[in-house]
Amino acid sequence: MKNILRKHLYFQETLFLYLSIFIILLSVVSTLILSYFYFNSYIEKNNKYVNELNNTTAKSLNALFSDMDSLALYLSTNLDIKESFKKVEDMENFSERKRFLYGEIKNIVTSISVPNNTSNFRVNIFDKNRNFITTGFPVDNDVLAKWLESEDYEKWYESLEIEENSYSFVNLESDYLSKENEKFFSLYREVYSINFIDKPVAIVEIQCPSKYIGRLINFDNNDYIFEVRDESGNIISTNKAGKKVSKNIYSKIYLSNLWSLSIYQNEDLEKNTFYMLIIISIIGMILLMLIVNAIIYLITNRLTFPLRKLSDELLAVTIDNMHISDIETYNIRELEVLNTTFYTMFERLNTSIDENIKLKDCETRAQLIALQSQIDPHFIYNTLATIKASNRSNNRTQINDICDCLAKMLRYSHTYTDEEVSLKDELDAAKLYLNIMKIRYEDLFEYNINIADNFDLENKKLVRFFLQPLLENSFKHGFSKVAPPYYLDINIEEDESFYYIEVLDNGIGISDEAIKDLEYKLDTFISNTWSKLPALSFGGMGFVNSLARLKIYFKENFFYEIKVNNGTSIRLGVRKC
Repeated sequence: MKNILRKHLYFQETLFLYLSIFIILLSVVSTLILSYFYFNSYIEKNNKYVNELNNTTAKSLNALFSDMDSLALYLSTNLDIKESFKKVEDMENFSERKRFLYGEIKNIVTSISVPNNTSNFRVNIFDKNRNFITTGFPVDNDVLAKWLESEDYEKWYESLEIEENSYSFVNLESDYLSKENEKFFSLYREVYSINFIDKPVAIVEIQCPSKYIGRLINFDNNDYIFEVRDESGNIISTNKAGKKVSKNIYSKIYLSNLWSLSIYQNEDLEKNTFYMLIIISIIGMILLMLIVNAIIYLITNRLTFPLRKLSDELLAVTIDNMHISDIETYNIRELEVLNTTFYTMFERLNTSIDENIKLKDCETRAQLIALQSQIDPHFIYNTLATIKASNRSNNRTQINDICDCLAKMLRYSHTYTDEEVSLKDELDAAKLYLNIMKIRYEDLFEYNINIADNFDLENKKLVRFFLQPLLENSFKHGFSKVAPPYYLDINIEEDESFYYIEVLDNGIGISDEAIKDLEYKLDTFISNTWSKLPALSFGGMGFVNSLARLKIYFKENFFYEIKVNNGTSIRLGVRKC
């Protein structure tokens, strides 16, 4: 029974993991598939509706064109109109012909009755002899009179190409009978002689304003957009007005006069439907995933309770508490193995860490001692040369002072009892070096030590013998290429967080390349100390030694700045404890 339980628990966790992933993927895929089919169904349904709407609208427009043709056909075949044009052929007076035709034909046109609304049209009947009768939409008489008197009238009349016994359709053009810039489309039929059936004597023109198409279609809302275009693709009428049309839901039909009628669904309606579908799908999918995850959580919560206990024990482990308790494994094989393995591992880690701490302590002490012990041999040579020169001049007092300072410096630098010393002791050792240099250079060298008021030198602890190499750097590099006198200042101050030690000289300064080289050497040393110790000796750039020891000792609590301004300023900062 115990073996069965172990296998059940082991495989159940894996099973529920894969099951939760499968259900989530299934819900995502199912939602995407259902959304796809729903959106396609929506497009198909709306395309069907748009097709029906387009057919209905096309019938209305074709009926409009049919009414125009019926009216033109009625007028062009009316015997009274033909008789009227025959009678005026013998009249020589233009005004008389005009009055006669206007009276006869005007009465006929206004009295006709056809099964369409003629009030939407303007009816023009005219001939080559400038006889022009119009009714329906008002015209500007001055414009008409000028038109009839112009030379363009006859050219325009001759340019009208009308099929015999049929009609001709003219697309949009501006109203030539008024000053208004309204657009009309026209239908023309010829009126043939009452005696000669193949001789045209006049033309009937039925004009309809393009805006009437918009009123005829007149959709109740902005969900659908129509476009009526002529055979060249020019727009005759539309309610688009900046609205975007759908690329998925539309219908196009060619009308009886070769125009095309296109009806589109508003793209905003399609987008809103699509976005709503996405929102509903996402909400449904999220709800489904939440329910599934809740179920999976309840199941896995029960199954992983012992594992969480072990995890809590591991999270409680710190460098000071490298130990875990023996937890209850509930006879679960995997937990027994984990608990035993971690317990053994932490016992080994404790032993290893203790040994490593001891090794690191010894290594750090050895590093600091090795660096501290390096005194530039050139300084020793120069000091001995100074003693020799003093001996030649029988200046025994000067010899005694130099030897005393040198002996104290050597004793101070090679004392290993304490790794850290007070800043006061370090300043005293620096004074020994400065005094030797003062004896050597005599009046050509001056130094000052400036200490801020109430600064406690005794309680500021630093590594031994770090200051002398910084001072020596000024002589080796700063003063090497400039003429005396030489000045060197040591400034000590503090603020709330740090205390600062600055070495300032009036030497030649230090180049940017030298500063970068210093930083490179220092970073290389910190990452691989022992292999780089020779590069940090005083034979190279002396003060790298001091910076390296301070960096090792204080770590992130130490920084340095190097500035060049009429000399070199090396400023060290140490964070207060």
